[in-house]
Amino acid sequence: MSSLGPGEQAAGTIRLPVVVRASSAVQLQEDLCAAVALVRLKAVRAGQHGILVTQHSYTDFTVAISEDVPYGVTMEVRSTGAPWPPL
Repeated sequence: MSSLGPGEQAAGTIRLPVVVRASSAVQLQEDLCAAVALVRLKAVRAGQHGILVTQHSYTDFTVAISEDVPYGVTMEVRSTGAPWPPL
């Protein structure tokens, strides 16, 4: 998963949000699935919130735990004008 950014698993921890950047549709699908699986592990342990996948552009996504998403749910949204990449 070379395209996973700052949220990539390091030293047994998952830093959120997980950033996914892809150059092909196949890579995007694989990396998004892997990122959601990583974040799901953390969300299930906490047992309080769901997962939010945000599309920032055609190739840039973030995956995070969100208190706005019910536990057990994965929601997908498109960013509406937020600066990308994040500052």
